[in-house]
Amino acid sequence: MVEVFAVASGKGGTGKTTSTVALGMALAPRYAVTVVHADTGLANLLFPSGLRAAETAPHDVLAHRAT
Repeated sequence: MVEVFAVASGKGGTGKTTSTVALGMALAPRYAVTVVHADTGLANLLFPSGLRAAETAPHDVLAHRAT
């Protein structure tokens, strides 16, 4: 079964990225987790999670530059 969690707010600086990374990392040892940061202008889950840059970002898919 697939579960979906959304973290959203209309205001910047409320801790959405930090909370999303923490939630994903807390669930990852027990579940298969995919975290998507949909802020097409400033999507930056890489820095707080310690990951390398991804080849394809959500804005690439939305702009039809990737699938």
